[in-house]
Order: sequence, then C-alpha cells, then structure tokens
Amino acid sequence: MAFTGLIKFHYAKQLTDEPGVGATYDTPKPVGAAISLSETPTTSMTTLYAENGPSETAAANGPTAAEIGVKDLTDEVLADLLGQTINADGVRIQSRNDTAPYVALGFQMTSESGDDAFVWLFKGKFARPSRTANTKGESVEFNTPTITATFISRDFDGEEKATIRKNATNSAITDSWFEAVYEPVPTP
Repeated sequence: MAFTGLIKFHYAKQLTDEPGVGATYDTPKPVGAAISLSETPTTSMTTLYAENGPSETAAANGPTAAEIGVKDLTDEVLADLLGQTINADGVRIQSRNDTAPYVALGFQMTSESGDDAFVWLFKGKFARPSRTANTKGESVEFNTPTITATFISRDFDGEEKATIRKNATNSAITDSWFEAVYEPVPTP
C-alpha cells in the first residue's frame, strides 16, 4: 500500500540507555504539525573478490539521517530538542555550550486503506535548524521550519526503530502509540 499522508510528530527525551538495565523515556510531546519527513539510513556494502570474481559481500549499518518539516517549531520544543534554555522573560537562549539530549521520534504515515504505519526511532540528536525567510510580495510564500537529526542504535539492546502497520488485531498498540515510546516485547 502507498502512504498518502504524514501526521503526529512526537518526541520523548531519553532518560536512560544502559546495557543490562534498559532504556527509559520521558512522556512523549508533540513536535508540531507534520509537513514532511526524509529518513535516510546508512549502509556500507563491501565485496570481497577472490579467484578473479566476487566471493563474499558484507554490510555494516550506520546512523540514520532524518529531516522533518513542520508548520512551526515553538521555542519550548526547540529548547527541549537542542538543550537550550528559556529565561525568566520567556526568551529562548542559544549558547555554544548547548548539548542536545538523546530523544526518540515518533510519527504516523497515513494511507487511504487505513493500514497506517506507526514508527518510533529510538535514539537520536537534533541539530540546530537552518532558517530561511522572504519578504512578502505579490504572492504569499510560506516559510516553514525543518530540523535534522541523526539516529543511532540504543546502547542496551542495539535496537534502532519500531514500526507497525495498523490492522484489525493490533488497535491496542496503535491507539496508544504516542502515549509512551514503544518498548519491544522480547521474542520467545
């Protein structure tokens, strides 16, 4: 099935990620109204040649780059995602000493048939967004923000992402997808 829409960007700060202990997250919060998503995993493929031909192929998975476009990024969301502060006057302060926290990013891709996909990327850091703006002329142009992040695997279990397609039997999972970061159930 093809996806026709994108909704419900959420983030949750990662509180712990320790081998033998597990990962914990803050309660998810909305990022802003979703406009676009670009998710680009990195995989390095190498081929070993022997006896005058290809003999083996090996792959190594690297980080996943994500870029999200939203209707608006509030100062509160930016401060959370980038490790910035909001002072007593309500002004967001950017510092060279800011340290972005690890966060999980959740979203929903919608389809006409109703078998939407629900996704959580488990561990990533956002970078300061670039901004463009134009003066208002004869025609209106919307300037909406985009922000990029790099996602990696969690330390405690090596997992990177959870995805589920909605169907008649999993509504208990998909209906509560954005209440907490999904934690995989161990496979027996």
